[in-house]
Order: sequence, then C-alpha cells, then structure tokens
Amino acid sequence: YSMMLGILFIGVNSMLLKRKFLKYSVILSVLISFVILDARGPFFALVIIIVFKSIFYRIGSLGFFLFVFAIAIIPFAYSLISIYFGLQSGDNLALVSSRDILWQAFFFNYDPSLIQFVFGYGYLGQYISGISAEYEHLFINWGNSSQISLHNSYLQYIMDLGIIGVLLLYYIIRNTFKKIEYLKLDELKLLIYYFLLLGISDMSIQINNFVVFSFFIILVNFVDHKYRQSKLVSERI
Repeated sequence: YSMMLGILFIGVNSMLLKRKFLKYSVILSVLISFVILDARGPFFALVIIIVFKSIFYRIGSLGFFLFVFAIAIIPFAYSLISIYFGLQSGDNLALVSSRDILWQAFFFNYDPSLIQFVFGYGYLGQYISGISAEYEHLFINWGNSSQISLHNSYLQYIMDLGIIGVLLLYYIIRNTFKKIEYLKLDELKLLIYYFLLLGISDMSIQINNFVVFSFFIILVNFVDHKYRQSKLVSERI
C-alpha cells in the first residue's frame, strides 16, 4: 500500500489535471498517509525521486547502469560497514528496521553450488537454502516466519532465480528505459527509478508483491506498445 502511494504521487504530478484542487488534495492525502503508516522505505524513495527529479530526467544509458549498480551494492556496503565498526543489531540505525540482520544472514550463509548460483534455488530460495532459519526468530509472531523474504529485491532474485534472474531483470528494465528515452516519455523514467529504489529495502518487482508487480508489467507493456506504434509510423513515412 505504501509503495502504491508513491506510484500515485508520481502519477498525479505528471498528469495535467485541469482541477488543481483535486491534484493537490491527492498529493496531500498521500503525504498524510505516509506519516500515518510510518513507511520509511517508500517515503525515502519518493523523496529521492522528488529531490533529484531533474537529474533523473537527464540520465542516459551509462548513468542508468551506474545507478542500478550503486543501489545493488547498498546492502553489501551497509553490512560491511556494520561489521567493520562492530555494530550490533541493537546499535544499528532503526532506519533499516532490522533489515541488516536479514542481509547479513544472506552474506554469511549464501553458499550455492554452481547451478544454484546461476539458476537460483527456486521460489522462496531463502527458505529452501535454510538462510531464513537464521532470522526467522524476528518474525516469530508471523504465520510464515520461516519463509520471510530478504526484504531486498536484488538479493531475493539471486536466491530465487540466480544470476540469470538478476541479468534478465536488468535487461528488461534497461530495454524499457531505452524505449522511454526514444519516445521522450521522461515522466515514466521517474516510475522506473522509484521501482528500483523500492527494491533496496522491500520487495518491489516481485510476483509476491502483486500490486506493484502488476503496475510494473503494465508500464513495460505500455511502453513497448507505444514504441511499436512509433516504429510503424516511422517505417510508413
């Protein structure tokens, strides 16, 4: 729901609504909802999008690769810094809501065979591999405590689908990004970056996050449809 608020905020800001009262009402409602929910991950992702909006508009293909690489190593960097300074879970920033424990469980216990590294463990890879047993005590009151995700889309792709899955995800998103550039639909870039930022601390482009995943599929197909139409028009001319 919190992720949807961010999508709604970006969407409403990019729409040319005639009734500004409606637009500002939606924006205010979204911000109030974020405060009530205390949804820090989606909120910070949205703030980054808003603050650096002009930069995101101008980022090209190389910048896009660097951005994806940078956000993918955030859990690695955070865990390494925590270990280096000897920070215990209680001392760590509450900002990440104990996600550092999940990420460190991955780094210390991820020991795949070559096949598992390439193709992953399958759905719920963190459970199949036994890694979730290292942190399930954090979710003891949950009905599925042994199957809790790693709260990071990119680590989850490595677990479920292996390096193949990560590369396919990057290919699909980069291909969509290039089509957006070709069509000059710059506002849609913001949604792409928002989806990617959400993946740092939550499950974003994942089938078990049905609503956000559906929006991603709709976005990819919409851009592809517009791209094909534009190509057909160019060929006729």
